Amino acid sequence: AIGGHLLIRREWKKIFHWRWIIAAVLILVMITPELYTLYYQFDSHPEKVVFGKTNVSGIRFFFWDSQFGRFFNTGPITGKGDPTFFLHTTLWAFLPWSLMLYAAIFLLIQRGIKKQPVSEWYTLCGSMATFLLFSLSRFQLPHYLNIVFPFFAIITAQYLYFLKGPKPVNVWRIIQNIITGLLILLGLLLYIFFNPPGRPFAIIFLILICVLMILFLPRMVKTGVKESIVARSVLAMVAVNLFLNLIFYPELLKYQGGTTAAHYINKNLPGLPVVQLQPRFSYALEFDLNDTLITVPSLNDTSGIRKPYLLFIQKEDDLSSNTPLAEFPLFHVSRLNARFIDARQRQSQLQYFRIYKIE
Repeated sequence: AIGGHLLIRREWKKIFHWRWIIAAVLILVMITPELYTLYYQFDSHPEKVVFGKTNVSGIRFFFWDSQFGRFFNTGPITGKGDPTFFLHTTLWAFLPWSLMLYAAIFLLIQRGIKKQPVSEWYTLCGSMATFLLFSLSRFQLPHYLNIVFPFFAIITAQYLYFLKGPKPVNVWRIIQNIITGLLILLGLLLYIFFNPPGRPFAIIFLILICVLMILFLPRMVKTGVKESIVARSVLAMVAVNLFLNLIFYPELLKYQGGTTAAHYINKNLPGLPVVQLQPRFSYALEFDLNDTLITVPSLNDTSGIRKPYLLFIQKEDDLSSNTPLAEFPLFHVSRLNARFIDARQRQSQLQYFRIYKIE
């Protein structure tokens, strides 16, 4: 009993060491502005309707509902949950290394079952515990995996580093070459079908430079086959991401009606409040707009708003007595489909928002 008491005291002192206490106090101080903001916006206004409820606590959401509430599906934001969701998400999100990652994890688990020596277990246990926790959650989004990607990278690098024998190395060289080739081919097909306007000569020059780097740089660097695999895979992802971030996504975001509308208002109509309707409101407009944004349930609720103001509504809610100042295409860019990507069929997938000035 005395030994157990001393052990508990020793462990208790470790937990409540003065360094940990100082760290906890510093964290609390650093998040105080966030807590005050949540209190001011939600807790001090119990009459606000949030997710169809009143008396909503922003502080409770910060500490509980946004974390454990999503896991147990008891918070205001709920989901269905799929145990296999992150398995197939990793397949595309960790490209071009996803197949090698699966092989590395399988080999580590196999060695563990056979009680064979393994260099270390920290990365596998840390990543798999987090991965399992996310897979059991009832609310899932792809970017949750970002926190385990560093562990996945270490596991993959360990696997490739300790890979021995010319046959398995050549197998992975062929697999990675196929993956990188498909990535570049998909990028070219995406460019052809999406048909973004721009400077075609600059785009062609960029693609040629990237292809030349992928083909010849690993040969110029006099290294082994493993280093060549890494170099070619990394350069392929550089080429694909240059295309996505410099050409594809800037053009894609033009179809996010709220963003383009906000930029238009900020530049051409500053100083006027903007009114939007509740069933068809835009988060992007709220995020990018510099002026006041008012959201109302319907057009009948705009009578009390001081004029002049700007009205942001869908084309179908046409105001026959007014002439729109501008019109913006709308598509949910996070939910791409084949018809939208195909420039010939894109028009059938678009909705339109208009801006009216109400005098």
